Parts: sequence; C-alpha cells; structure tokens
Amino acid sequence: KDNRIKNKIPKSHCNDAFCIAGNFGAKRLGGHFFKKQVRRHNRMIHKANPIKGALRKRNQAPFEVYGFRLNDKVAYLDKAYFISSRRSSGSFELKLIDGTRLKESVNYKKLRLLQRRTGGFITEFRTD
Repeated sequence: KDNRIKNKIPKSHCNDAFCIAGNFGAKRLGGHFFKKQVRRHNRMIHKANPIKGALRKRNQAPFEVYGFRLNDKVAYLDKAYFISSRRSSGSFELKLIDGTRLKESVNYKKLRLLQRRTGGFITEFRTD
C-alpha cells in the first residue's frame, strides 16, 4: 500500500499486483488480461433412452463444425465473442466472457476466427 501511494497509483487488483512485483520502472500495457475458466468434457455422448433394437443414438454435434470449436474466439460484426454452443447445421451461439448471450443462432459464414481455444481458459484483454 505504501508503494502504491508513494507512486500515485490508483487502487485496483492489477495495480496491487504491479506494486507487489516491485518493478516500478516497467512499462505498463494500459490494461490487463482477464481469464475465465470454462468447463471441458461436459457432453452427454448418447441419448438417455435407446431407440428400438437397443441402438444408442449420438447426442452431440461433431467436435469441430466448419472449422470452429467450442470456446473459440470469433469476430462477428467487428466485435469479439466466444462460441458457447455449436450445431451440425453450421449455426453457433455467441456469448461474451461474462456470459451475456449475443444471439442464439449465427451462421458460420458471418464469423471470422480470431483465436483458437487453449486448454480450459478463455482470455480477453481489458483496458484500465
């Protein structure tokens, strides 16, 4: 707290981390990276009740649909969103990192891939 007050840095979580590091001569980015953990392995592979003849029907869309995967960062109308659900028809549901739903069905032709998903985290750069 003393270092933050001496250097006239406003109070925030990322500024506190900067002060704890102690390198006050470092050049600041003007923002911070916000990461959110997302679920993985959350698919039901088959329908709960088999159809006649004891055949189990698949309950999921393919892993990759038209080159897009779950939690990929895409551009739609020049803004960045994350894919939260996919359909084999090529339409996707888009959400912001905080979970706000943009639109339930967006065609793959209107999307542009910005970043592939990496592990179980989605990342967004936020300006201060």
